[in-house]
Amino acid sequence: MSFWIHAYCIDSVASVTPQDLSAGIAERLKSLTYLFCPEKEEDPGEVLARLKIEDKSSDGTFQVFLIHYRADSPLFIRMERITDAEGQMAEVREALSAQSGPGIAKVNDLLSKTQECVSFCLKADDVNSMGFPLTIAAAAYLVKKAGGIILSGNYSWMVPSGKEVDILAEFMR
Repeated sequence: MSFWIHAYCIDSVASVTPQDLSAGIAERLKSLTYLFCPEKEEDPGEVLARLKIEDKSSDGTFQVFLIHYRADSPLFIRMERITDAEGQMAEVREALSAQSGPGIAKVNDLLSKTQECVSFCLKADDVNSMGFPLTIAAAAYLVKKAGGIILSGNYSWMVPSGKEVDILAEFMR
């Protein structure tokens, strides 16, 4: 079973490199590990020391990166930039139309400006380990760079705030 995290970006992130992303993750991982306290928590410095981001893009711009963060494991988190996300956006807008409460107006405003979406595919073990704060750090870097909003799973909307994130709205679909 997969767990998805999405970075809905206002401006393009096509120029992002694996080195840029690594630096953005490094800037935030310690704070986000503390904030989310994963069940299988590790020292963020050790995770960063073995972090490798593999570029699988084919045209010189960011399309697909594979994030390797585990010790002695071929498993990775796949992240893919989607430039035509209208189908995905329609589904998200439909789910939001039934919601109300604090933060929903801001979520809708940021989504209305979205140009690209970067989707991260995590497995259950990633969610319970350092894969979760690492992916939120990557998504926060992208959204900080390009503007936008992060969706974690189907229910938690957040924006970067310094080295952490602020949750704007949460609901169950």
